[in-house]
Amino acid sequence: MTNSKPLVRKHCAPHTAAASTHGCPVVKAAFDSAIGIGVHHSILVCAYQACDTQAGEIRTEVSEFGTTVSALKELVEWVKQRRPQRILMESTGVLWLSPYEALERAGFTSAELALINARDFKAVAGRKTDTQDAIRLAEYARLGNIRTSFVPVREFREQRQIARQITKHTNELQRCKSRLIKTLNFVGCRPTAAFSNVNGKAAQKILMEYIRGANIREAAEKHGARLRHTPQEIEDILCFELYENMQDLLRIQLEEIDRLKETIESLWVLLRHAQQRHEPNRCSKGS
Repeated sequence: MTNSKPLVRKHCAPHTAAASTHGCPVVKAAFDSAIGIGVHHSILVCAYQACDTQAGEIRTEVSEFGTTVSALKELVEWVKQRRPQRILMESTGVLWLSPYEALERAGFTSAELALINARDFKAVAGRKTDTQDAIRLAEYARLGNIRTSFVPVREFREQRQIARQITKHTNELQRCKSRLIKTLNFVGCRPTAAFSNVNGKAAQKILMEYIRGANIREAAEKHGARLRHTPQEIEDILCFELYENMQDLLRIQLEEIDRLKETIESLWVLLRHAQQRHEPNRCSKGS
């Protein structure tokens, strides 16, 4: 259900005047009509503002919508009926995406849809209420003198989201590896003394086999042909007794690392698949 509250604001002169009239300063607006959308978790507060130049009035209508599928359809119909020249919303986390995409699917273009950084909007908003925020957004949309955020098309927004997940999981993988090294230090092992690069392939294979109960010297002979320390030296550095609790803890940490590696690889496959359709067509050798 929508909740509409029409408001009428009288101005001393039409908005199209660039100079003052009757002693009242007037700001020239870029658009005759606009909608401001205040985005919240479960509610969208929308303010439609249009200028009647003949009457010298700015009419403002405020409506509220939910964020469900049916509520977004109502929002789209409400916006279509008013046919604004500009629609502005603030970028509240990722919550703005669902109303933005609903309007995008309805045919509104990037020239009509605009996004403003919430930080920039708060800096000029003063005392905040949901209704006042929506009305201010509509006012700023009409004026047109705002710095809007760049919004790529949907396909690139999805690729950006996948890439962000790759970055987050890669950072988490590095933290897990650091926790593993710290646990090895706890039991007496000093992996950084045995290997110049603890995250190198040879070092990782030797450490994994050691944690799983394999013989360190045999693992070093198998994987460490190019390491600076001999298998005997590596065994002397790492071969501390692992008690049951610590061995179980190290195994859990290894499993977590393996899961993260699999997730990162799956995300890369997903990202490459999403990028394929946007790759330039390569000319064949014969052409």
